[in-house]
Amino acid sequence: MLQYGLVIAQVRQYRAIAQGIEQNHNISTAAPASNCEVPEPASDIEKGSAKSREEDEGQGQGQDHTEPLPLSWTPNDPHNPQNWSYTRKWMYTFIVCMTNFITSGAASFDTEVVPQAMQTYNLHGTSGEQVALLATTLYMVMFGLGTPIAAPLSETFGRRNPVYIFSLVGMACFSLGSAAAPNAQTWIVCRAFMGFFGSPPAVTFGGTSADMWSPKERTYIFPVLSSFVFLGPFISPTVADFIATSPLVDWHWTSWLTAILAGALAVTIAVFVPETCSPVLLAYRAQCVRRGSGQQKGSPGSVKTSSLLTKLRNSMLTPWTLLITEPMLTLFTLYLSIIYSVLFGLLPGFTYIFGKDGYYNFSQTGVGLCFLAIDVGFLAALPIVFWVYPRYLKKLKEGGGKVAPEERLWYAIIGGPLLPISIFWLAWTPPSGVSFWCPLVASGVFGIASLTIFISIYQYTIDAYERVCASALVGMTISRYIVGAMMVHAAIPMIQHMGLPKALTVWGALAAVMAPVPMLFYWKGHVFRAMSKRATDMGA
Repeated sequence: MLQYGLVIAQVRQYRAIAQGIEQNHNISTAAPASNCEVPEPASDIEKGSAKSREEDEGQGQGQDHTEPLPLSWTPNDPHNPQNWSYTRKWMYTFIVCMTNFITSGAASFDTEVVPQAMQTYNLHGTSGEQVALLATTLYMVMFGLGTPIAAPLSETFGRRNPVYIFSLVGMACFSLGSAAAPNAQTWIVCRAFMGFFGSPPAVTFGGTSADMWSPKERTYIFPVLSSFVFLGPFISPTVADFIATSPLVDWHWTSWLTAILAGALAVTIAVFVPETCSPVLLAYRAQCVRRGSGQQKGSPGSVKTSSLLTKLRNSMLTPWTLLITEPMLTLFTLYLSIIYSVLFGLLPGFTYIFGKDGYYNFSQTGVGLCFLAIDVGFLAALPIVFWVYPRYLKKLKEGGGKVAPEERLWYAIIGGPLLPISIFWLAWTPPSGVSFWCPLVASGVFGIASLTIFISIYQYTIDAYERVCASALVGMTISRYIVGAMMVHAAIPMIQHMGLPKALTVWGALAAVMAPVPMLFYWKGHVFRAMSKRATDMGA
């Protein structure tokens, strides 16, 4: 029944588009809705050759000549996602945000149930703890490795069915397997496949937002989207700690809850969210006109498309090529990797700060509540948009509708110095015997710094590498999740052997080294872009 409902919903949407064609057959040239997730813009069409036109004209007088197919939106086309009402776009944006909240949040669910998992599966000692942490590590590794397939699938089949619905259903199925796992091996393998199926929304949510929102609007939309990506992994530990210690439910309910939420969200998207990918919608529009006019495939106005295999190959190779050959992407990826190493290192590390093995002797649920301080920091970073957005509008007006990508770096310029300060603060205040509120405030500042840097790096990458930004973002996603996964395992031995202050000092020193990078690129970014073969040539 669900599959039948999906088909009916899709047919209704495409039928509405086809009806819009009849009313708007004379199509004007317009820019594609997304400049990131779609490597082949909708305006890239096969023009009929002069020879072909002469042959058509020579077939006889009085014959109707075939009109070019509509391959871009009319200025006020109601089927263009960017022309939808604000209420409609905000509703769809919130639902897409929830996909990231659930898929990223599931990554950290099982770090807080490690003691209960060890008891259930007879895992003992430090080696047993490392085995139990594999459930998180492999989730994150597979999450990163699954991202390259998302963009080609969304560009070929659309974002709605193959990406959001299929990935959420797959994730829900393996969550059920994880919940019912009879042994540690089954539990870990199911968690790994949960990560693989949960990864596509992490890449395509940027494309979905670009489908519906203009670059100017994304100045305030993207921070909201990013906050959901970060809130998930640090609300989950709080929920997981309460589940793990509850006398009413088993710790496996972390997986049951994930399956319920993913399944419910898949149904919500199937019922309420239409397709938003403009090239897919326009390709269907062209197909409808071809059928109605009797034109054949390959006739004037056909959309050029690469095969799925070609797109997958490019999606696998291009991210690494960019990371190796583009210094800006290399440094920004390193910066994000440091942030994620600290973020996911703190998942087991908070026990050594606030827990019974740490300085404040909190219970397991008490440690879980401490993660909320980081979440408060993420939310506290959002009001900065009220200063950044008016500044961006001013620059847009001064530049005649164009703004240099470096203007996106103001979030990171603000957050960059806060990152090492918060890490050093978190490292050295607990041993001094101060109140637990002191490291909690440091955690909140760390949350502000992490989110602001992430927002700037992603928006700058989209603007500076607009033609290949999907591949650039995929490379960043793979790198930061694999580094974060490794740190889940490395954090405990690192803290145990070096001590908490020295271990966090290493992270703080790395963050301090990277802090000037946003300021460097704000000052000289146009020089680096001029030397790049892939970056946009927009002036400073």
